[in-house]
Amino acid sequence: MRILLLGVWFGVILGCKSEPPLFDKNKVKGTWIVTEASRNNRITQTVNGAVFKISDTELTHNLYGSDSSYAIQWSREAIVTGQAAYMVETAQDSLLVLATILHNFPFRLSLKKTTPPQTEE
Repeated sequence: MRILLLGVWFGVILGCKSEPPLFDKNKVKGTWIVTEASRNNRITQTVNGAVFKISDTELTHNLYGSDSSYAIQWSREAIVTGQAAYMVETAQDSLLVLATILHNFPFRLSLKKTTPPQTEE
């Protein structure tokens, strides 16, 4: 399974500059919270509550405890950083499902769109 996912990941990296994404980038951009995750096809709670912020050029997340920001490229099927590829399985107005490899384990993340808190002026 890991070899297959690594092969897919490298395929995404090599195919980054080809065709436009199969998903609507505008539905992917925004602030998202992990509501459910699986590691090795088993439900895990370890990343629940993690926040992803996705813009045209950057992905920021706190999967490792503190914010980590990465420049991104949009491939046909994924968001690609220098560290990982996040395959977009579902992109809806309020639901985003990503598949990736973290620390050599396959993860599937379900995220819910959130509105960032408003600051008072």
